[in-house]
Formats: sequence, structure tokens, C-alpha cells
Amino acid sequence: MVIEDSEADTGPEGSACTYLVAKRGISTPEAAATLARLLGGRAHPLGLKDTRATTLQLICIQPCSPEAPRLLRVPGRLWARLAGRPTSCRKTTLRGNRFHILLEPLPHATASEVAEEAAALARQRLPAYYSYQRFGTRRPSTQYAGLASLTAPHLATVREVIDTGYPDEAPTALACRTLLWRAAGCNIARMYEEGLSRRLPRSMGSLPGFLRSIHSSALQALVFNTYLSTRLSLGYGLAERVPGERRARDGRPLAPVPGVGVRTRIGGVAGAILRQALESLGLEPRDLASRSPLLEKRLPYWRPVYTAPRNVEVRVLGGKVLLSFWLEKGLYATLLLRELVDPYQL
Repeated sequence: MVIEDSEADTGPEGSACTYLVAKRGISTPEAAATLARLLGGRAHPLGLKDTRATTLQLICIQPCSPEAPRLLRVPGRLWARLAGRPTSCRKTTLRGNRFHILLEPLPHATASEVAEEAAALARQRLPAYYSYQRFGTRRPSTQYAGLASLTAPHLATVREVIDTGYPDEAPTALACRTLLWRAAGCNIARMYEEGLSRRLPRSMGSLPGFLRSIHSSALQALVFNTYLSTRLSLGYGLAERVPGERRARDGRPLAPVPGVGVRTRIGGVAGAILRQALESLGLEPRDLASRSPLLEKRLPYWRPVYTAPRNVEVRVLGGKVLLSFWLEKGLYATLLLRELVDPYQL
């Protein structure tokens, strides 16, 4: 379960509505679209939450009728309670997320051992990588689509967007994908692929804006992750600020996340690390600065080199371990779980 920690203006008399939303089995955009349809306004969620997670989050609707219901329910999918009526949806700020995760130890470990290791993580610094959710949990190719949009912006992008199968794709769906959805009964294509297959690669401008946006953000995340790995491989510690990096108010080093479609100037050792990271991806700084028609412009920003979970609580419940902790916004529970879980055992 994921619970948002936010600073929200929930005044009683504004023209917008802030709803506290519990969802299960649907994505945040789906939940937001459902609320917008029911209430007749535009939805502004604070943050994106995984489809498969049980979440409790705030979604703001504007404009919102004075007669907006106090409770809304879509059985089995969504529950929403009116939390307040701010003057604008722009005054809501996400601080972080509280995670509650139930772990079941495999035969080679006991619940007590897992609990002990989990409690020790409260005292550790964790590299602030973008986790795999940033790149897509069902078909993790958005970072490669973004990369392809710079290095081979036609065939490679088409292949990543249309022709890359899903890990859990059914044989029938895979056969339809191979036949470009033109055989009888091939109406089960997910999302956007069937329509794009008719237009691409003849018109690369047909790539929807939301895909260009996702690919641009994923490309930035890929570059940051590569920068951080390069930085660590060169022996720089997580708490050590490298010349050219910035420092957060709490003292943590801030590493550069270069822009897309704009020039990013990073000097010192940090600039050298960034150039080495880009080279390992087959890129140069000027490539990121180029105006690719397949990517949306993204401004550079700075991201902490490490994070530390707060308010870690561990309880053993009948042979299982309930792990609770808080992480700042933009960071994922998998940063902590990867220290506990052997993915090859899953």
C-alpha cells in the first residue's frame, strides 16, 4: 500500500475539489479520468502510482460544482472522499510517500532474519536511482525508445514503440503483433500499437504527444542512472560532493540530470563523469541538445545522489514481515526492496 504525504490547500470554499482517492487495479490516469468524467472537470493528480498497487492519494478536480458529492464509489476499482475545496489545483504539493509492504520470506530465510536486515536499512544511504517503474512495468522499453529517438530516429523507434512484445503477452497477441494486427480476430492490441502501425514509419509525426513526453523523461532518467553508476565506479562516495555538482539544503550532493532539446552546461569533475556516462550510451552532449522531432523538450534539473528511508517500522506477523517506511517524492520503494530481495529467487 502506498499513501501520499502532501501539503494540500483544502480550503472549504474554493472552485476546485480535492478528493482523497483509494484505487486498486487501475492506473492513476485511469482513476483521474474517472473522477473527471463523474464530476465534469479536469483532473490534476499529485503523483503517478503503480496500477498494481493499493494506493491512497489526492486528486484535484477543477472546476468543481458546489454540489459535488462527498463520496464517490466505483465498486472494486475506486473510492473517493471529498477532502476540501481549494481555490486552485496548483497549490497542492507532494512531499513523499509512505509505503506498507508485506514480505514473505523464502525457505532459506526466517522472518526474524528478514526483519533484522530490514531494520538495518534505516541507517543506510541508498543510491537514488530511478527504478524500473520509471521506464514502464509491463514493457520496460521507454528509455530505449528515447535513446533510439536520438541515435536512429526511424526504424529503431518504430521497433521499440510497436514491435517490442510484452513479457506477459499471450501467444495470440504475439501472433497478431507479428502480423501487424491485420489478420482476422486481431483486435486485441494494447493501447496504441495497431493505429500507429498504419501510420509509422511513413509519418513519424504520428507519434502521440504522451509517448514523446514519456520517452523524453525516461531518457533523462536513463542518463542520470548511468551517471550515478559511472560516479560510483570511479570511487566517489554517496556523501561526497564531486566538483561541478550542487549541494542540497540538507547537505546531500545533487547530481545533474541534463535536459533534452536544450544545452546543458556542467563543469568540473561532474561534467567529465557526465560525458563518460553519455559515451557509454553512444551519445555526446550535443546529441541531447538536438531538437529531435520525436522527443519533447525537457529542462535540466538536479537530483540527490542518495536517499535514506525515514520512519522505518518492521513487524513480524505470523511468519511474514510487515515493512513500513517513508521516502521523498520521486523515489521508489524498490530502492529499499532491492537490498532485501534476490530478484532471481522470484
